Amino acid sequence: MAGEDQRERLSRLLDNALSTLPRLAGLYNTGDVNAEVSRLLSRYQLLGKCAYLTHELYPITSQLLRADQLSFVIDQNAYRHADIALKLMIHYLEDQIVPDSYHDGEVPFTIFTAENCS
Repeated sequence: MAGEDQRERLSRLLDNALSTLPRLAGLYNTGDVNAEVSRLLSRYQLLGKCAYLTHELYPITSQLLRADQLSFVIDQNAYRHADIALKLMIHYLEDQIVPDSYHDGEVPFTIFTAENCS
């Protein structure tokens, strides 16, 4: 489904889908509508029964993890991305160093669960 980070659109699309999928095994959300997804999964009594994954650890996803409403968060460390991008640009502008895109710009990701999100 393409909710395009529009809360009302996503809520409508997901509500329609969940009404026809009572045994949903998992849901992967790429957008910033995690509270709405959790609310709808709760309405259909799917919280804790289906795996729910999303991106980036921030206050809402941390809260949902601790409340056992979210299974996994794939965090790509946005601050580290910004830091590396600035350093790579400075090295290029000052010293004409062309970075190796796989080593110089590598940012590891972390998978958070309720147990390691604090």
